[in-house]
Amino acid sequence: MQAKQNGKKILDFFQEKVEQIKELFNRIGRIFDSLFSDNRFLILISFLGAVALFVTINFSWLLGNGDNQGEVITNIPVIQIYDKDSYVVEGLPAFANLTLIGDTTDIEVVKSLKQYQIEIDLTGFSPGEHIVELRVKNIEPGVTAVTDPQQAQITITPKVTKQTGVSYELVNKANLNQNYDVEDVKLSQDTVLMKGAQATLERVAIVQALVDVTNLELGDFKGKAQLVAYDDRGNKLDVSMEPSSVDVTANVVEYSRIIPIIPVFGGNLPEGKAVKNYSFSRNAVIVYGPRNVLDTLTSIRLPLNYPELPDGQDVVVNIPLPAGAQKIEPATITVNVTYGNTTEETFMDIPITAQNLAKEYEINSEQTPITDATVKVVGTPELLRLLTDEQLKLTVNLQGLTAGTHEVEVGIDAPTYFNYQIDPKTITIVIEEK
Repeated sequence: MQAKQNGKKILDFFQEKVEQIKELFNRIGRIFDSLFSDNRFLILISFLGAVALFVTINFSWLLGNGDNQGEVITNIPVIQIYDKDSYVVEGLPAFANLTLIGDTTDIEVVKSLKQYQIEIDLTGFSPGEHIVELRVKNIEPGVTAVTDPQQAQITITPKVTKQTGVSYELVNKANLNQNYDVEDVKLSQDTVLMKGAQATLERVAIVQALVDVTNLELGDFKGKAQLVAYDDRGNKLDVSMEPSSVDVTANVVEYSRIIPIIPVFGGNLPEGKAVKNYSFSRNAVIVYGPRNVLDTLTSIRLPLNYPELPDGQDVVVNIPLPAGAQKIEPATITVNVTYGNTTEETFMDIPITAQNLAKEYEINSEQTPITDATVKVVGTPELLRLLTDEQLKLTVNLQGLTAGTHEVEVGIDAPTYFNYQIDPKTITIVIEEK
């Protein structure tokens, strides 16, 4: 009897729990019926699902899922699409990097086909400042492509036109034979039309045709020269030209310089006689040779020996070839010298200049009181009247001297058709370390 009562209690208990569970599911069902009948809830569920799908597809590579890999291709030219005849655009990147994300096999296909492109399309954009996207084209399905940079901040300005003159500049001179020079450069036109932003054109200081002289040979030269605009500091400006280059002709010749002749008279004359006048058939000659040699030449010193120069007679003398030079034109000149009776004149307070002192030393000016000298000049009145203080250059050569007290001779650099007496002949120099 007791067992039957216990069994009935257990059965009633389970029946009660079943009824409670059924009631719970009925309530949950009514709640879901209410939620799914609400449009806002459905929109929220759709949005969350989309976000989850986007994250799963696009960022699974960050979590290391599957076989997805990343690879960067650098320095891809950016295709710039806009009306280049009407506008100037500043801020456009010329190159960009491209990161490829996806399966290794797909990435290798993209790399091998090389059909990918990065472009900025400004079609429809108006003048002003804009932030634009860099877009990727021709990428295989399954590969995600990200550019670096992804955006560019640009300024679009209407293009204006201005006419200006053109000069030329020889470039790459280091690649021209040092024995050659370029002369008679002529351009096919001396004006050009510039196109660019108004503010940029206002900065243009000069437009030059760059004439490349690399490895030119002797003779006539014909070629083309690129036009470039510069500001007043020599900076290249972003300006388009019409035309962008000009024809150029030139003549490549042996490098030469015109160098003056300085007479250096020497030898003995009869007592009381000196040069009254002298003349050369020409006072300068053309010297040919390497540029680095001739550019250091300031004059050619021509030795003239009195015994070989009879009074009032024309004498042909050879011009000495400077060291490193190749030839002189003409190689000889005619010299005519006349003589006259001498007189003398004294020049006071001629300054003395120290030369060739090593850079680690200096002169103690307090202990070197003598800084000038008196010079007595003997010559003919005709030439003495033309002599000035500035032509008398007194020097002391300190080459090789070190710290200490030194007695040095006073030298003179002056016309050699006079005789000179310097007082004092020597001076005391005190040299110290700096």
